[in-house]
Amino acid sequence: MTRVRVCSAAANDYTEALCWYAERDSDVALQFEAEFEGVLAQISDAPDRHRRLTKTTGIFR
Repeated sequence: MTRVRVCSAAANDYTEALCWYAERDSDVALQFEAEFEGVLAQISDAPDRHRRLTKTTGIFR
């Protein structure tokens, strides 16, 4: 498995969104969290499936 790094801006967006969902519906917040973790796992399992941002940085989007 490849380690997935999330930039601080994306991590902040995720945290804000998770809090927003949690304030409205805790079940939806849990689903959102599970989806996010699932996507990170997919990226980790097959990083070459995703577009590389640049050839030298190893950053994918």
